[in-house]
Amino acid sequence: MLLQLPVVMWSQPATVIPERPPLTFKIVPGPLLNPVQTSLDVRMDIPLARRWALEAGGGLVLGSEPLAQFKNEYYRGIKIRPAVKFYLRRAEKKDVYLSLVIKNHIIRHAEYRSVTRQGNQYSEWLLLERRLNLWSGLICVGFQNYLGSKQRFLLETYFGVGRRRLSVSEADFPADATNFENRDFNWLWQQNNPGVTFRPDIALSFCLGWAGRKPVVSQPLP
Repeated sequence: MLLQLPVVMWSQPATVIPERPPLTFKIVPGPLLNPVQTSLDVRMDIPLARRWALEAGGGLVLGSEPLAQFKNEYYRGIKIRPAVKFYLRRAEKKDVYLSLVIKNHIIRHAEYRSVTRQGNQYSEWLLLERRLNLWSGLICVGFQNYLGSKQRFLLETYFGVGRRRLSVSEADFPADATNFENRDFNWLWQQNNPGVTFRPDIALSFCLGWAGRKPVVSQPLP
């Protein structure tokens, strides 16, 4: 009996860890509540290996309350967000990862502006369009918590820092016009004048979603 006891203890599993990160479908609630840039963002985790996953994300920019507040003004576009995740810690109910994120926002913004025409001879109030193209690269740390009796409900939080490049161009600015007055509001990454700027970028948000759990493997005690 004593000789058999170590053998029995050796065969008892200590932890149960998913074989791969789960396939997930997620929505990001924060952008829907952001009045400056309201957007619908969805994401999906695609497992590649036990510690690797590809995140495919995108969204639609639906509007902006302070930047497109008058009739016929608009602020809309698309968001593309691929990422590669490396899992630092794997557990049955919680994963911790490090990710490399690339963001691209393509936005068309039309607003009324006051301009002067023909060598400042007179001024006009015109509806003019800008085109914004944002590229950003970030390093993020994230936490995925699997909740519920079957761990199918996903709560994911993440934080990241990086750098962004914003390009602004005029789409239909008259050749004889001079920009006389811009609107007072200026968001963190908004730029009124045409050109290219580089600035730091940060990410802090959370996702809610569904996780399809993979088969598990049992790890015996050492």
